[in-house]
Amino acid sequence: MKNFLLILISLTSYFVSNAQDAISLKLNPVIGVPLNYNLAIKTDIDGPAPAIINLNMKLEITPTKKEDHIFTINNLTKSIQADVDAGLITMFYDSEEGTEDELSRTLGDQFSKIINKNVTLQVNELGQFINITMPDEFNEEEFDQSSFSNITTVLPDHPINIGSSWNSSYEMDDNPIIGKVTSTSTLQEANDNSYTIDLIGTVANKELDEIGDVNGFYVIDKETGLNKNSKITTTIKTKGIVLTSEITMALEE
Repeated sequence: MKNFLLILISLTSYFVSNAQDAISLKLNPVIGVPLNYNLAIKTDIDGPAPAIINLNMKLEITPTKKEDHIFTINNLTKSIQADVDAGLITMFYDSEEGTEDELSRTLGDQFSKIINKNVTLQVNELGQFINITMPDEFNEEEFDQSSFSNITTVLPDHPINIGSSWNSSYEMDDNPIIGKVTSTSTLQEANDNSYTIDLIGTVANKELDEIGDVNGFYVIDKETGLNKNSKITTTIKTKGIVLTSEITMALEE
């Protein structure tokens, strides 16, 4: 009986302790305070027409309003560098310096459309995007809406402990190849000012057949829930092409 009581007390203490340590992750950005980010997107295309595309962008992210648990956030692209290596064809564009090469000017005509233009994001407290509004000048075939949504990751709808996981999925109606991304996130670490979240998942096409995978991590701010540092790698195999995309985002502090 004594041993049974000790075990019962130990179990009770364990569950009470874990309940106290449970963490509620919420998006809570400071309204009106701009944040500067560096966003790097590296795309490697392996196939009949191989190419490597590197994009480096400076962004200014400003939460402007909170209404009914929905945040409105402006994403302003301040500058961009684009480097394309397609074997015999190479192009480079720098929005801050311009270019004199004819091919590179063609590249500049495409990417200059986003300089000093706001993409308006609406996102709830769980990091789920409600709406993304892009300027009229943007061509949906050139600019995927998901490229502007790396400021946070989807958060769980209940308190969790270190090591706990949660699932999420989202459909990509505007993407010509990807139909749906399904992912599992795990809270790996907590320190004085941030949480580290690991992510793994799968990518499906429009017919919902699996065509790739995604993995990486987010380090989010403890107070605001916004991304401080992240790296997400997506690999897609379709129609004889292997496409690998690595997206790195870092807050300037």
